[in-house]
Amino acid sequence: MVTLLIFAEKTFPGGERIAKLSGTALLLYGAAVPVFPQLLPTFPVVHAMSIN
Repeated sequence: MVTLLIFAEKTFPGGERIAKLSGTALLLYGAAVPVFPQLLPTFPVVHAMSIN
């Protein structure tokens, strides 16, 4: 994903705008992860234990 963002920034005419928007989005995501760790794609899902 980061590679595609860098490619878009370097290739498209609005590259500076793409860089600012993606940077802001990544900063917001990084700030949200400590509060909501389930936003991470590798966050383990814990299921309730069933009693047999």
